[in-house]
Amino acid sequence: AQPQTGGPRDGPGRKAPVMHRAFPPWAFVLLVSVGCQILKFVLYGVANRRLTLRPLVTTNGLPSLYAVTFGCLSTLVLRTQGYQSPIFVAVFVFSGIILHDAVRVQGSMDRGGRAALLVAQSLEENHRWLAQIRPLLGDRRHRPLHIALGLILGVLVGLLWDPSPSLD
Repeated sequence: AQPQTGGPRDGPGRKAPVMHRAFPPWAFVLLVSVGCQILKFVLYGVANRRLTLRPLVTTNGLPSLYAVTFGCLSTLVLRTQGYQSPIFVAVFVFSGIILHDAVRVQGSMDRGGRAALLVAQSLEENHRWLAQIRPLLGDRRHRPLHIALGLILGVLVGLLWDPSPSLD
């Protein structure tokens, strides 16, 4: 008895692929997300002339983690499922909703933070807690430019992924 091959695409004498893809899409998107945070860490470190771990744990900033992740995910689904696929449409629509909300909701939080900062500044300046609150009330907003550049980066990196099956 001959060993079974992986499916109809495998010809006689060809081994079944070890993995469906050379690099699984979920792992690629995760790797791109981690790469985005490392890029943000480096960019903000160079711009501020000092390294801080804050960019590694924030989703906002340049590039936006949401935008890079959803841009890459949408590109991978488009390349594997096609533009008429219900899966692609769902990923595309939900990505758009999440990115739209990121800009709008974060903008509301920014306005609330500014109001809280004004209240804190109107109190006496010598309170110890004021110095602890100020860094927390900084800009936490997803800017449209950060979203746009993150989407472009996510799509471009998504185009690097090889959707062809791996044959060992």
